[in-house]
Amino acid sequence: MITGIIEIKTYLYKEYGGFADKRYTNIANGNNYIVDKRANRSYGDPTSVDCLMFLYVIDDKKMRLSMSGNIPWTDSVKLFFKEKSACVSQAGSNIDIVLTPETYSMLDDLARIVESIVGPRKHYSVPSYKYVCPEIATALRRLTKVLAYIWLG
Repeated sequence: MITGIIEIKTYLYKEYGGFADKRYTNIANGNNYIVDKRANRSYGDPTSVDCLMFLYVIDDKKMRLSMSGNIPWTDSVKLFFKEKSACVSQAGSNIDIVLTPETYSMLDDLARIVESIVGPRKHYSVPSYKYVCPEIATALRRLTKVLAYIWLG
């Protein structure tokens, strides 16, 4: 378990390669991290095919995951967000999920749902889901592990 806001931010800084806003290098001043895989790409506009995912540190027991862009809006994903409405807010096509030590494990459930959208002999309306769904699932599972380490040790 990692305690203290500075220690948590330091761990996230190292885990995700810095803050989303690269102008910040002082741990005390930054609070948002890119948790999706778009930084590993060398082509085109990331917003056209990627689901942009940012983690914001609110305090040592509360964080917010913001998702925008190519979110797979299937019935199963919509149902998940509806069932988790106490922790999830939606503004247009953007989703914010409040994460605490009690709620962060829902990300693993969301990863499983998103991953199940694509696969052999599955049909989906948006061709880019073939690429974005596995990447979202991978990013969500990694974030679940990172938060488990932070909050549970």
